Amino acid sequence: LMNSLLRHGLLAMLALFSGVGLSLITVTFSTASWQSVALLAILSSAIFAWLSWRFLVRPLGVLKAELATLQQNNSLAQAFMQNAPLVLAIKDKDGKYLAANPAFLQLHGKMPGEVLGQIDLAIMEEKIAQTARANDLKVIQNGQTVSYQLPIASPLGKRQMEIIKFPLYDKAQQIMGVGLVANDVSEREFSNEKLSRVFEASPNWILITRLADGVIVDANQGFERLSGHTRAAAIGHAISELNIWAFPEQRAALVASLMQETRITDALVQLRRKDGEIRDFKVSATLVSLELERDSHAVWIARDVTDELALHEKFAAAFRLTPDLITISRAADGNYVEVNPAFEHFSGYTR
Repeated sequence: LMNSLLRHGLLAMLALFSGVGLSLITVTFSTASWQSVALLAILSSAIFAWLSWRFLVRPLGVLKAELATLQQNNSLAQAFMQNAPLVLAIKDKDGKYLAANPAFLQLHGKMPGEVLGQIDLAIMEEKIAQTARANDLKVIQNGQTVSYQLPIASPLGKRQMEIIKFPLYDKAQQIMGVGLVANDVSEREFSNEKLSRVFEASPNWILITRLADGVIVDANQGFERLSGHTRAAAIGHAISELNIWAFPEQRAALVASLMQETRITDALVQLRRKDGEIRDFKVSATLVSLELERDSHAVWIARDVTDELALHEKFAAAFRLTPDLITISRAADGNYVEVNPAFEHFSGYTR
């Protein structure tokens, strides 16, 4: 406030002295009356005051406001760089680091002085540095964002980083450098690897299909073995094209149930192999969200129970037809669970 009052006071004095000076010059070189001179002094003071405000005080105020905004933006940018959990860095067109946040320094085990002004070769392994520089050049040459994954040997252990690089432009819209944002996806990749191993090692057939049209997006080795179709031939085709469902209405009923319940367990269906053989399967399914769409896909797990059901039927037939008494009871309380016809005949009790 005091600076503003002082500035305006000086402006008023400058305008007043300018008006008086002009008036004295007018008196000296003309025969105008003192009234005219006084009027001229007032007018000239007002004109000088307006000109001073327009071309001196106002620009200074605008400059001060712009400077304050710039300082605030710079503080926000610094706070963002210092506190972001992601790895952030800025490089010039020659690949030298202009800025790097604490997460970047921690990942590489470096101090700021060991990074700023340096290129990748001075910070990381040669092969990794060459890959990083090649992607920098892609950004600079094409002016487009690139993303890729890179393993980093870090003091934190081997980390799998998902890296996004993008061009930085100056006021003339010329590329001046490259921005870098990296996220540690090591845990996610480890989980994906475990799921992939389970997916491939399962003896059951596992399919991932789009719910909307039944197109197969992935299949495991169990599917190849049990269905006779190769994974390469199945992916990208609707399951109806493979003529797998012996009774398509079973699939329609299961999909309808899946949409309501989001999960199906051990539904008995008949599926057709590539060679035409129809076998019994128990199918379980669940909805999953893929491609950024909620409940957009279904995971189908099918277990071949043909032999199991045949064995069960043989046992059931022997159980019914044998002349020997057979009973099945619970061990906990001795209550009968099942009895055969021979028991009924011998004991006189009905089943």
